[in-house]
Amino acid sequence: MTYDYEVQAEVCKIRWLEHATYFEIVDRIKDRFQIDLDKTAVELFLKTYEIGCTKEYREKYLKAIEEQGGIMLCLDVMEPLQGQEGFLVAYDAWSHLTFGSYRMANNKQKTYEKYLTIIKERIESEIGFPIVGIISDALPAQRLAIENIFPKVPHCLCHYHFFNLVLKTSKQLDSQIVTQLREELRAMYDLKQYQLRIHEHRLDSSQYAELSKFLDPLVELSNWRRKPNDACLISLTLFSRINDITTRLKELHSRIDQDKISFTKYGIKVLNRVINIVSTMLAQVSLKVQELHKIKTHLETLVEIFDELEGSADEGMIKLQRFCDSLHPRLQDLEKTENEYIFIDALLKFVDTKGDLLFNYRNILFAPNTNNDLELRFKQMKHLLRRTIGHSAAKYYLMMHGERIFYVNPNEQFNEIVEILKSMNQSEARIQIRMERQTNDRLGLVIHDDVRWTILMNELDQYVSKLECGL
Repeated sequence: MTYDYEVQAEVCKIRWLEHATYFEIVDRIKDRFQIDLDKTAVELFLKTYEIGCTKEYREKYLKAIEEQGGIMLCLDVMEPLQGQEGFLVAYDAWSHLTFGSYRMANNKQKTYEKYLTIIKERIESEIGFPIVGIISDALPAQRLAIENIFPKVPHCLCHYHFFNLVLKTSKQLDSQIVTQLREELRAMYDLKQYQLRIHEHRLDSSQYAELSKFLDPLVELSNWRRKPNDACLISLTLFSRINDITTRLKELHSRIDQDKISFTKYGIKVLNRVINIVSTMLAQVSLKVQELHKIKTHLETLVEIFDELEGSADEGMIKLQRFCDSLHPRLQDLEKTENEYIFIDALLKFVDTKGDLLFNYRNILFAPNTNNDLELRFKQMKHLLRRTIGHSAAKYYLMMHGERIFYVNPNEQFNEIVEILKSMNQSEARIQIRMERQTNDRLGLVIHDDVRWTILMNELDQYVSKLECGL
């Protein structure tokens, strides 16, 4: 404990705010402050900090719970790795005090009841304040267990998980469309050749040079990944983005045909091939996209109903029931295999059996309508678990550290690490890191941003106009 408080505080900040491992903490302390910190000291600092927080904030937590009149118990099952056992996590929505995290051997009702009983007893013995409401994932076994263990406590179903349940088939279709569009873009001969020319630094002398401003976005769209702020049905956006590029390629082709723009014969061949392939690709999924557009319209109405937070629980349920009643005739016009039918049918069944639980939160002052806050708060935990549970999480690490991670010895002794850091050219390393760092203007982010995508499309329009003017 020969280090001062500022160093201990910096270690804790890097751990919790930057989600760093012990090795990364050692490296960052060395890089930022030129302080050699042994890895074993990190754990000691963190544990000391956690003990200090318990003593410092316990009374504040209890006071916050008392001011709210009790506990709004949030329950959620986290899955650090898909397909692996999850963790049932419980905490208070208002004070953010965590009551426990328990590994789920299965999703059976008895397993939920076992852990809910532990949570209930802990709250009664250690906290001493009543549970005034519960919000959960809306899973059947979980819901029944809550009713058995907390029979008199109002139960609220998380809206986020409600949407996931009724949209299960729609999201599968959404994922299929995204996968199909990405695979077909990646398989395009001209996009492969375009990227090869770039890699070999031969783009300027190739037939792809004239089309680079159009092919760059298509390459990026072939690598489409969901971002945190993306809409639920992201295939609609991906389809729209590809269609935007196709529309501008067709406009370019039209002006070439009118002799307003001069293009090489090889460039025209590439242009024709790209337009034909992408147009065919869009046509193949257009009917599925239309189905999702119809479902999206229903979703917009649902969101409007749930967003009217000032209404009472009864008023909210009445509006939801009226909306569901209006959907019954629509079922008569649809085949049972259609995605819109499956969505409406799932929605009607959910509302008929559990609809009132979606509005119970309105009967509790300041209660949330989702336990998403729990998801956000435990992102750090999930991140750290991904980094330590198994090789299937390695891709997240490789994305951040690239090829150099293969040369790192995780069992390197402290003195040897220090010697490496001392003998390396850190100035040169920082220059290399800056060169590798991607900016916020890269296409990978632009394609997810409606405003910046519009700007990019306007730039393409201006580019075509300049070509027409011979600029």
